[in-house]
Amino acid sequence: MAIRFLEKDQSLFQALAKTGRCTHDLSAKHYNVKYKRLERFVKEGYLQKEPIMIDGRATYCYRLSKQGQKFVRENIPTVNHFYKCTTKGTSHDVFLFEAFAKLTVYEQQICLTESDIVEKYGKLKGTSPPDFLVPKYEVISKTGLRRTVKMQVKEVKTKNYTAEDLAEKISYIEELIREEVDYDEIEAK
Repeated sequence: MAIRFLEKDQSLFQALAKTGRCTHDLSAKHYNVKYKRLERFVKEGYLQKEPIMIDGRATYCYRLSKQGQKFVRENIPTVNHFYKCTTKGTSHDVFLFEAFAKLTVYEQQICLTESDIVEKYGKLKGTSPPDFLVPKYEVISKTGLRRTVKMQVKEVKTKNYTAEDLAEKISYIEELIREEVDYDEIEAK
C-alpha cells in the first residue's frame, strides 16, 4: 500500500527541498518523522539515502529523490526553487537543515533558498547569495500590538570557507538586498 503523507511529512519534505539533506535523528527531533518512516520513503522512492561524515563519524543522510521533488512541486506551494545540494553528502547541508528546522513554521514557509534569493534580488559579480533568507514580516499580538521581525540571513560556514567567501556573502547582502538584517553564521564541523 502506498504511503500516505501526513502534515509532518510535508513539513519535512519542505525542509529538505529548502536545505538539501537531513539525518534520521534531526528528522525525528524537529519533525517527528522517525527512522522507520524515512526508510519507508526510501523504499517507495521519495527519498535517497547517502553516506555522510559528521563530526568525524560515519552516518547516513536523506535527500529528496526525483519522485520526492515531483511530490513537493505538486503538493507544497511554499517551495519555489529547490536548494542545490552539493554532489557528495557534506555536513554543510545537514547543519543548514538544523538551522532551518529551528525557525517558526511561518518562517519556514516564507524562507527563500539561494535560487529564490537570486531570482528576487539578482546576481552581482564577485558576490554570492547566503544559504537562506527569511524576509522581514509583521507580527500582531493578541492585544493588537504590531511588531516587525527583521529579515534573517543564515550562512553555514564550513572549514573550507575562506574570509573572502564570507565577505562575498556580506557584499551580496549589502549591495543587493539593502535592508537591515540579522546575519547569522552557523559553524559546520
